Amino acid sequence: GEVYADALAGAVAGAKLNAPILLVKSNELPKEVKEQLKECNPKEIIVLGGESTIDKNVRKELEELIN
Repeated sequence: GEVYADALAGAVAGAKLNAPILLVKSNELPKEVKEQLKECNPKEIIVLGGESTIDKNVRKELEELIN
């Protein structure tokens, strides 16, 4: 949620896929996002932004929420 271009792409992708957009910090998965993901129980999470934008540890936390 900190990089403008990723936010724009996310808005378009979310609308097209009829999916929610949940914003994370580059090095932290906020508690509220974790709670929302646990509640929604998604089968897939699409991450917008490269490793310079979203840390690999945040990506790992996201993967663990769907496995």
